[in-house]
Amino acid sequence: MELDISKYLTIHKGFGVERTEDMRNNCVEEMLLHGAIFSKRVLDSGKYEEVEHFIFGYAGVKKNNLWAFVNKNEQEICDFIYQLVGYFTPDELVAVKRNNLWGFMDKYGREISEIKYVGVGDFHNGYAVVKEGKKYGYINRYGKEITKIEFDFANSFQHGKGLVIMNGKRGVVNSRGDIQVELFGVGRNFSLQTK
Repeated sequence: MELDISKYLTIHKGFGVERTEDMRNNCVEEMLLHGAIFSKRVLDSGKYEEVEHFIFGYAGVKKNNLWAFVNKNEQEICDFIYQLVGYFTPDELVAVKRNNLWGFMDKYGREISEIKYVGVGDFHNGYAVVKEGKKYGYINRYGKEITKIEFDFANSFQHGKGLVIMNGKRGVVNSRGDIQVELFGVGRNFSLQTK
């Protein structure tokens, strides 16, 4: 059986796909592997239609078919205005979807980016992949776009760098948005190596 790479990236990078229960469970398992503080503490089941697990001290809660978050003290940190929500990351940020578009919120319930992207990836090392139309770019933890949204593909930041493809050529972008390694070659089979 051949692995559909685009489907894998869509599921695990959160590019605007509604997650099935199995996908949510896989995401939780992945978070556990990355040291997430995870709790199955149960909230008042009569108050919410659905309750997610507490991860890094926050849980998604659903009421009237819309999502919000509660903190570990069970205080709602934002209004119930989101169609879908992700899980908080170690960067203390979470992907949220409203009006069929994605953006990010911080642990205080403030939207740190415009809710304008057709897809987003989770924050890694202070940066996240965002998608507008069919093009990708990066934003920092303050919601500022550090690159133009111009790449045909962009991978999550690792070791302070992101891997990109543009016009069939591969390259590396640094945290200032500069292309550090000029675009070269073809294909998606490459990775960052550190010594």
